[in-house]
Amino acid sequence: MQLNQVDSLLHPPDKGEAMTRRATIRSVQHETKDQSPFSLYRRATRYYNGDGVRRDWRKAFRLTLNAANSGYAPAIKALGSHYDYGIGVRKNRRLAFQKYMEAAKAGYPNAIFDVGACFASGAGVRRDWKKAFHYFSRAAGANVPEALHSLGTCYRFGQGTTRNLEKGFRLELQAARLGVPEAQFAVGYCLSRGEGAKSNPKEALGWYKRAAGKGHKEAAYNVARLYETGRGVRANLSAARRWYRTAARLGEANAQHALDRLRTVTVGR
Repeated sequence: MQLNQVDSLLHPPDKGEAMTRRATIRSVQHETKDQSPFSLYRRATRYYNGDGVRRDWRKAFRLTLNAANSGYAPAIKALGSHYDYGIGVRKNRRLAFQKYMEAAKAGYPNAIFDVGACFASGAGVRRDWKKAFHYFSRAAGANVPEALHSLGTCYRFGQGTTRNLEKGFRLELQAARLGVPEAQFAVGYCLSRGEGAKSNPKEALGWYKRAAGKGHKEAAYNVARLYETGRGVRANLSAARRWYRTAARLGEANAQHALDRLRTVTVGR
């Protein structure tokens, strides 16, 4: 959000902010003269994020397209994302898949993961779990955090490979340590249920809290459940209510029912 004129007068930028802004403007002006694929893609990301320029997704798309046409793999992958989500261009999942595959063939790890995700979801291509597993394995070998999580999920549920709960848990733990919220939730679930690892509700609570802190609604709900039931932590209905309210704010449908139930319990006492 940009400050209006009154705000700017009341809160003038300090010298450091002013210098950073001038440096950004000079950088944008320099990049405009440079037509290399790297510079084109860097300018595209500026317009995408509104970094030193007014946000313009259509312009970001055009610059990304120009960089991609020069064979720059990160831009080709980003072009796939534009088509995938309809950012600055009409959504086209089939074309998105083609661009992800093009970048994957160039060896770009994040695009290799995206190809796997397309095969797993059937977005732009026929669903094929064996192919999804193959590409997730390749991307995980390059230590792409989301690929480690997806590969772990494949092993946990036997999707595209033989089910292996222990290996699935280890991969989820790797991804969780790299900050993937879905993996943090999965580790919490596995430790809570003893899936692929020894049951440890106390550690499960910690992983659920990490995921909840990043907006994972099911994780917040499970934190509340542990506080309510006293698994891995001393039972605490006040804490349970706080976490149920957090889960409800995040959109977890069952959280409000749990709050109503606890309110009934309290009144009954």
